[in-house]
Amino acid sequence: MAMKLVVIGGPSRGATYFLQDGENSIGRAENNSVVLPSGQVSKTHCTLSVRNSRVELADAGSANGTFVNGVLVKNRVLQPRDRISVGPFVLELVAQPTRAVAVRPQSVPAGIPQGMEVPAAATADLGAMNQSLQGGGGEQKSLVIRLKHRFDEVVLPVLHDYNERQETATLIIVLFAIFVVLNIGFTIYPILEQSREEVLREAQNKAKYIAQQIDELNRNDVSMGRESVLSVDFAESEPNMREALIVNMEGRILAPAARLNEGYNDPFFLKVKSEMLRDPSKWRPTGKRFPEESAIRVIHPIMVFNKSKQMNAPAALAVTM
Repeated sequence: MAMKLVVIGGPSRGATYFLQDGENSIGRAENNSVVLPSGQVSKTHCTLSVRNSRVELADAGSANGTFVNGVLVKNRVLQPRDRISVGPFVLELVAQPTRAVAVRPQSVPAGIPQGMEVPAAATADLGAMNQSLQGGGGEQKSLVIRLKHRFDEVVLPVLHDYNERQETATLIIVLFAIFVVLNIGFTIYPILEQSREEVLREAQNKAKYIAQQIDELNRNDVSMGRESVLSVDFAESEPNMREALIVNMEGRILAPAARLNEGYNDPFFLKVKSEMLRDPSKWRPTGKRFPEESAIRVIHPIMVFNKSKQMNAPAALAVTM
C-alpha cells in the first residue's frame, strides 16, 4: 500500500508528495524529501519512517514543534487521514492501495486448429476487439462521486485551513452569515424581478391607453387639418409622463404648441413610421421598452379617411413615453 502526503492547508495547498520506504524528511532545506519553503519551518522539521505501510513520525527538534491532529507530538505512529501541521502547512496522510492488473491469456480465434501459429497482428486485432466489446477503458465515475471528490479537494481544505487559524465559533458564525446572505439573495431577487416586471407591464398599458386617448380626442382635427387646435395637455399632466406628441407622417411635430413644426428624429419612431408607410399591415399601435432609459415608448397611428386610397390610413402618429 503506497502512502502519500497531500497539502490541504497553507501556501502549497493541493501539492502531493509520495513517501518512499525508509526515512522521509520534511523541512525547508532543499535536501529534504518534502520541501516546505517557509520561515516557520525548520531546516529539517520532522521525519516519517515508512516500514510495510507503517508510518511513524518523529520531530527533529524543530523550533515551532510538530502537531498531529492539533496535538503537539514528539513521536507518533500515524494512521491514514491523520493531519500533520508543520508551520503554516497542513498535510494529510493518505493511503493509496496498489491495484493488481489481471492479465488474461489471449484466446485463439474459433476455427483455427490447436497448435497452429497465429500471426501477431491477428492476435492484437482480437485483443482490441475484445476491449471494444467490453466497453473499453476504466469505469466512468458518477457525477455525484466527482462532485464529492471536488468538494473534498477544494472546499474542505479551505475550511480546515480557516479552522486552524480561527476558533470554531467564529467559523460557525461565518458559515451561518454566508448561508443567510445566499438564502436572502436566492429568495428576494426573483421577487424583485417579478415586481419590476409588473411595474413595467402596468406602465406600458398606461402609455398605450394615453396614446389611444390622444388619437380619439384629436382625430377629427387631424382629418380637417386644424393643426392649431391639436392638444396633448391632458397627457403631459399625467404622472411620470416624459413625452406626449402628435407627429405627422413627414416627421413634423403638430402638438404640443411649444414644439410645433419641430422635426422628430427618434430612431424608434423613424423605424416604425417607415414600416407603416411601406406596409399597411403595420398600421397598429406599437410599443417598446428601453431599459437603459427606464422608459417605454408607444406609437399609436391616428387613422383618418384617405380619399386617394379610398380607405382609412394613418395621417399622424400619437407618441407617448
